[in-house]
Amino acid sequence: MIHFSLEELAARRKAAAGELAGRGLDGLLMFRQESMYYLTGYDTFGYVFFQCLYMGVDGEDLTLLTRTPDVRQAEHTSVVEDIRVWYDAEGADPALDLREILEEHGCRGKRLGIETDAYGLTGFNLKRVEAALDGFCKLVEALDLVSRLRPSSPPLRSPTCGKPRGSRISAWTGPWRQRRLASSRGRSLRPCRGPSSRVAGTSLRTR
Repeated sequence: MIHFSLEELAARRKAAAGELAGRGLDGLLMFRQESMYYLTGYDTFGYVFFQCLYMGVDGEDLTLLTRTPDVRQAEHTSVVEDIRVWYDAEGADPALDLREILEEHGCRGKRLGIETDAYGLTGFNLKRVEAALDGFCKLVEALDLVSRLRPSSPPLRSPTCGKPRGSRISAWTGPWRQRRLASSRGRSLRPCRGPSSRVAGTSLRTR
């Protein structure tokens, strides 16, 4: 299920394409899940694994590289039709698969924006990407390209006194609040780990 209209997503990609052109970039390598979601609707728990969405300078040339478990997610939650799989086997290097994709898109010698601050793009994976694309294309940091297009949310406010959450609220005092605070201490949020994937419309390409 795609959570935004096709027109809305197209408008967002058009704005992103304008940013690419304004920076003299020929495409964008998205590694951040929130960027993929904002521009295509793609939503998955597999953001902790290596995955990359290539978008051309026109905003409509899209190819997603991900793991097999996320293929269905990409099919049902996004407008991406060209979905490629890298197989998580011993010795696998998805950066080489990414280079093949970029070769198909004619990116040799081009300037590509890249998001380097992402859960799946660990230091090890970044080194592999840089090594695979060394001498192939020019990578330019573009971490803020999509994020600056997303609307920022106002701070959460208490319905009681309208102050930003996290500020001192003298009205919330007494034994009840103390018990609530005590019961909540020690809780921790754990990141959801999930699988990843690849597909292209109806055909599944393998290496």
